[in-house]
Amino acid sequence: KIHRKLQTYFENLTIKHSGAILIDYGMYLNTKNKKDFFLYVDRYYFHIIIIKNKQLVLYNKYEFKTINDFTYYLLNCINILEMNMEETSLNIMTNIDISDPIFETISKYIQQINFISHPQAFTYNNETEHQSEYKQHNLLSQLICE
Repeated sequence: KIHRKLQTYFENLTIKHSGAILIDYGMYLNTKNKKDFFLYVDRYYFHIIIIKNKQLVLYNKYEFKTINDFTYYLLNCINILEMNMEETSLNIMTNIDISDPIFETISKYIQQINFISHPQAFTYNNETEHQSEYKQHNLLSQLICE
């Protein structure tokens, strides 16, 4: 019912799961012949997306309560996929401040960390422009992938 009601206001409406939007954005950012490791971190859950040669290798969403839980899930994925973190860059999207202890923990295990900036395809209003560049990917990335 909600979908039909929304379609009366928006003709070409497509509703996607947040994970599908992140996967689409990862595909958009992935360069051919390269494996990219994306992480979307929120307060109590995170998404892992690994894309190689424009093909999805892994997507999963994990809930966590403590930084130790977070670290276990992240390192377990890295271990199972036999990823060499000295050669792999971790691309992070988040709405959490980068001074949060979770990012300090990540940096203990992964040397190459990149906080992804807003898509440059748009002009932002002053409020958005003054926010940290790595925030609001859950909203902005869905527009770039349409």
